[in-house]
Amino acid sequence: MTDTLEGCRAAARPDVAEEYNNYCVQCEGDYMESPATKTYVVPVVPVMTGDPSPVTDGFGAGVAFSGARIDGPAPRDAILDAHTLAPFDDCGGHVNLGMGYHYHALTGCSTEVEAAVEAHAPIVGIALDGHMLHARFDAGSSEPSDLDACRGQAVEGLGYHYHAGDPAANAVLPCLSAAAGCANGGTETTCDATLALAAHGRRGPRDE
Repeated sequence: MTDTLEGCRAAARPDVAEEYNNYCVQCEGDYMESPATKTYVVPVVPVMTGDPSPVTDGFGAGVAFSGARIDGPAPRDAILDAHTLAPFDDCGGHVNLGMGYHYHALTGCSTEVEAAVEAHAPIVGIALDGHMLHARFDAGSSEPSDLDACRGQAVEGLGYHYHAGDPAANAVLPCLSAAAGCANGGTETTCDATLALAAHGRRGPRDE
């Protein structure tokens, strides 16, 4: 197991340093030289595309109400090639040096907001396309049976929204049904979610 900043840096990168193959990667929050800051630019009104887009680790799936990023799938091929694993805590999250603490699964630790429909699963965050993200289970510990391929459903009183996936699935959300926004931080170019809307023939709310 890595137990230093240098070990974390060498083992947590996609091209794992050879000397850190067959390791459990332990990255601590205090390894961060400065706080990880991301700005999320999300459509105010989601624009359905008719062609779902896979969630990747570029911008992730969205953001939890705690402010933590909800990431895309962990890089399974790199993990298997190097036999190196960065395990999650009981909340489905861990730390890396690029984005700080973030989630790969939602297991009930994150901040929840009660849904407007009684007994429906609470809201835990917002997806990058502007749709609300709800917990996996409702008040009766049941998962909706009518979810689409992106784990979305339309419910009267709530509209279209998503439900978090099984922690074992390596994806809180497998895809997004609407035009995705973006995220930026550090020295990256400021992103503009209206570009995604324009690609689907819609103007952003600030243009209307």
